[in-house]
Amino acid sequence: FGAILAPTHLVRAPVHMLARALAYVLACAWCFSVSPLAAQEATTPPEPTKAVREAAKLAERNQYAEAVRLLELAMVEGDTSEVLLTDLAGYYRKTGNLRMATALCKPLVDKPRPRPWHLLEVATMLVDQGRFGDAEPYLQRFEELKPLDGRADALRRRARERVRIQASYPGARLDTFLHNTLADDGFPVVHDATLYWSSDRDGSKRTSGWTGRPMVGIYEAPIGAEEPYGPADRTAGRFNRGTANVASPCLAPGGDTLYYTANAERPNRRGELNMQLYYAVRRGDEWRDPTRIASQPDQASCLHPSLSPDGRWLYFAADASDSRGGLDLYRMRRERDGTWGRPDNLGSTVNSDRNDGFPVAGTDGKLYFASQGHVGLGGFDVFVTELSADGSWVPPRNLGEPVNSDADETGWRPLTRTHALLVSNRVGGDDDIYEVRW
Repeated sequence: FGAILAPTHLVRAPVHMLARALAYVLACAWCFSVSPLAAQEATTPPEPTKAVREAAKLAERNQYAEAVRLLELAMVEGDTSEVLLTDLAGYYRKTGNLRMATALCKPLVDKPRPRPWHLLEVATMLVDQGRFGDAEPYLQRFEELKPLDGRADALRRRARERVRIQASYPGARLDTFLHNTLADDGFPVVHDATLYWSSDRDGSKRTSGWTGRPMVGIYEAPIGAEEPYGPADRTAGRFNRGTANVASPCLAPGGDTLYYTANAERPNRRGELNMQLYYAVRRGDEWRDPTRIASQPDQASCLHPSLSPDGRWLYFAADASDSRGGLDLYRMRRERDGTWGRPDNLGSTVNSDRNDGFPVAGTDGKLYFASQGHVGLGGFDVFVTELSADGSWVPPRNLGEPVNSDADETGWRPLTRTHALLVSNRVGGDDDIYEVRW
């Protein structure tokens, strides 16, 4: 659902434009091969073009899809400058399109004198895709330029640790959810024989500037006794009519309160309509009285709420000031008066130096979440942890294949001892919900 909800979304620019743009860059890779003398004479970087400046303004407003399209067009028209490629690759990374970002950076690292950080960026993106063999030549060239830097060896350690990941559910069978679409579908939760989930399928009143897709909304479908699911409908509520992103549904144990993520009503100090945690109460057949949770940090993006089975703890992800890297996992306790207390960071055992999010507090007492930073098979992987007797979190364990893959897995919700729901973009690049049985 875009980097604002999950950095797993692929921008769907027209296929012919992507093909032309990539072919043009690779055909013109010689433009980036400069002689050592020319490299020494190039003391100042060139001024950014108008397209690059306009794209940067769009990116400042989190309108990454528009920024991508603007720079793609400029590239097809002949602008293959280093600053354009670097910025466009960054916008692709923001929207989760690591393959395009890697391809666009290729001319920057295949020239005679690449910048070390370009080499490391490409190697990191390849590692994130599980392409460890492809990353090795770039790691070696990085070490030649930066022999005392230990980051290349750190990436290699990830590759070695990857082969030791054991499957938690060997032989599990994955079946696609009946109501998946070509859009993103994720964040499933079951309550009272109804499945709720998020989707950016057609039906919203506005389009997201971040993803170029319809605003995310919450949908529901009854779980039938004879048929797997009834028809899919948009969940009733004024807040869920497609004028803002609304996602990550989570219901209180009694079913009378719906927690969710939505764009803030007013911009933060950076001018962003950041994501915040809200709840609404059931009034008849509709969810009403949407209320922002007051104790969450108002300048950060707070998302992916998940209630503990007893309703005492609310887990969520945030890019708050004390986050170790990107999104971190937090939780807050329900006070006696029904309000939520101050958020606590789950600490360095659970949180990595990259994005950690999508928490699911299971009925088995365990916490499932997705991480880019812990050693995985590529992209986001699903991990599990739990509190030990002394109140500390045990080291997270990767669920292994076939739950995880070299794509992004951003949700794992156990339903029974032999049945769970998984969210993955392993087929087609869009997030889909899978029924997993073992």
